[in-house]
Amino acid sequence: MTPREIETAKALGNCTMVPGTKTKSFARAMAEMADRKPDKELTPLQARYMLDLSWRFRRQMPAHLVPAEKPNAAT
Repeated sequence: MTPREIETAKALGNCTMVPGTKTKSFARAMAEMADRKPDKELTPLQARYMLDLSWRFRRQMPAHLVPAEKPNAAT
């Protein structure tokens, strides 16, 4: 994980989400990986989903971790 991905994963792990959802499970798993295995590389889909979640939970995220605009779903 890159330093930015680590910081994003930890921030997503602290966001309030609906209990029992796959989104919350993913965010917690990424936050745990950032703590325990920060040298592990993310798959392209994991990195993409973290970017999407950064936008979705942008009001709970530090401003410097939020994308400037909504990520395009087609890419």
